Amino acid sequence: MSQSISIIGAGATGLSAAVFLNALGYAPDIFEKRERARITKALGVNPVTLQLFEKSGITQRFLNNGWKMECMNFWYNDKIIYKNHLSKIRHPYPFMLIQPQFETEQILEDYLNEKNIFVKRNFELQHISRQQSKLCLDFQNLNDHTLSRIETDIVLGADGSRSSVRELTAIAFRGREHKEEYTLYDIELETPVSDKEGHYRFYRDGAMLMLPIRDGVWRIGGNLKDVFNYLPKGTKTGKISWETNFTISEKVADKYNKGNIYLLGDAAHIHSPLGAKGMNMCMEDSYVFANLLHQNREKEFSDIRRRKVKNAISALGQITEVAAGQHFIGNTFRSSMKPLSFLFPVFMPFMRKFLLGLK
Repeated sequence: MSQSISIIGAGATGLSAAVFLNALGYAPDIFEKRERARITKALGVNPVTLQLFEKSGITQRFLNNGWKMECMNFWYNDKIIYKNHLSKIRHPYPFMLIQPQFETEQILEDYLNEKNIFVKRNFELQHISRQQSKLCLDFQNLNDHTLSRIETDIVLGADGSRSSVRELTAIAFRGREHKEEYTLYDIELETPVSDKEGHYRFYRDGAMLMLPIRDGVWRIGGNLKDVFNYLPKGTKTGKISWETNFTISEKVADKYNKGNIYLLGDAAHIHSPLGAKGMNMCMEDSYVFANLLHQNREKEFSDIRRRKVKNAISALGQITEVAAGQHFIGNTFRSSMKPLSFLFPVFMPFMRKFLLGLK
């Protein structure tokens, strides 16, 4: 292909963009200012994402690496209220595949290396300018602090929520922040609840997630003041391998491109992590952009993708507020889960598809 493409950011978004572009005949350059970190972060790869990677063979690599979560249990205190069987959906991949984000990224990068596409690490973007029909990117090498400049036709900002590309392009990033504080831990657990299923546990005081990762390590977290006090009876805790505190922000860039500079993934939108939609929507951004570019329709990307993402973020925000009990309806739902459990079979099929990226 005649167009040169530079991807800024080598997380799941940037790497998947390179995979999809390469499949269409492009050979993008990828720049990343950091070395790869072994941080778990996102865990779920949904059915839509698995389908997107089928042709490349990456889907099978994912399946060989992760484990298939086919059920999510809903608890109130220590009683299961509803078992949401993800396996009931009609789809080639009726489950959420669980694997740490750094493993997802490593699989993508290994694949690209086989195609002779390599990430240029420790390159920090300093400036973007235009020279005739080209975009000029100025980088600093963080190893030796030397400066370099490249010319390119298209820039993809896949550099996260604090995107340098977005800031240098002066695209506004607007939205709101929920005041509720959440904590997440990856921790070794010995627990009587099933390590082959996921668990949402609701209490009068808040809610928590329990999700097995592998080898006795679990992701736990929520908006409870001391989440460890709410673990199932008989649970023993071990080593904490990762932890974070955060509040949930919902923000969307005013537009996803300025000229031939495009924003993908967290550079364009951030939202509630509920249902593992974050990384999956980012990789879907990459797929949509690659195919539009191949059809010479890349200028439509912002209109097509932004509308869909905004709708998803709005729905996620409402679900998060209810689950967290941030208003009257949420508190009523949480305190009435047991008597209202007969309604679960009515709305859980929709929720099942929404959380798996199928709605």
